[in-house]
Amino acid sequence: MVHGNYYSVEYYIYLSKPLDYFDDILPICSDIRYLFEGMYSNNGLKIFDYQKFSSRFLKSDVRGEYIKSCDKISYENLKDRVKYAELFKYFDVKIYNKNKYDIESGIIKKIDIEEFYKLEKRFRELYIITYTSNDYSQELYKEMNEISKILDIQRIIIDDKYHEEIKMLESQIVDIELLDDEKEMLNKILNHPKLKGLIVKHGFELFCEYM
Repeated sequence: MVHGNYYSVEYYIYLSKPLDYFDDILPICSDIRYLFEGMYSNNGLKIFDYQKFSSRFLKSDVRGEYIKSCDKISYENLKDRVKYAELFKYFDVKIYNKNKYDIESGIIKKIDIEEFYKLEKRFRELYIITYTSNDYSQELYKEMNEISKILDIQRIIIDDKYHEEIKMLESQIVDIELLDDEKEMLNKILNHPKLKGLIVKHGFELFCEYM
């Protein structure tokens, strides 16, 4: 078996509160005659998993570029976003997709450029301490990771033009046409009485896992 990163999409519904698997989720499955997985920690229901869309996901030039770019960044451990700007656009698509709802709803807000530069400087300091000095600590490593997550998102949204570019690219990559039976099943789930008023968001999420 050849190992490597496996790419596809999955379809999720997110709810405003958790549901009980036996009292709520299984009765929905029984009503619609379709079994989906239980709740995730973030109140997500996985409706269709990656295997359903694997072959369809690969039938696109832009998704091919996404896969090649993410693989190159991953396997070669690339860090230079200036030198590899085109590759990192696809990396940013993955970050945007994961945080899209919070970005577009305003939960995650754009910071000012001075604060962004301060965070970049602090991240570089922590990176040097963590990997090249004897002052390593779990606290500093945790701070570095937290700043890294903030910077990953802010690099996308701090520039409005780049934000729109990544948003458009993401839509080209994740928007897969559902088959008629899939549309019918999704509509049954979205309109089920037990989920009335509970659905916060739903849509495709990028899937990438080493297999």
